[in-house]
Amino acid sequence: MAGRDITDDIAQGLNTSYETAEKVKHQYGHAFYDSASDQISSLLNRLIVMNSTVYSKRFE
Repeated sequence: MAGRDITDDIAQGLNTSYETAEKVKHQYGHAFYDSASDQISSLLNRLIVMNSTVYSKRFE
């Protein structure tokens, strides 16, 4: 997996441009999982909530 693949995945997952995904990767990315901080988890949770759409349908 190359850096471009990771950036593509970030862009798709966050529904954002490639350029923004590249900035997110450089600002918050870590080479090792143990280096990840609670700040990243908090950011991802906020992004998920901001980009979520709730659908409801009533069945009769």
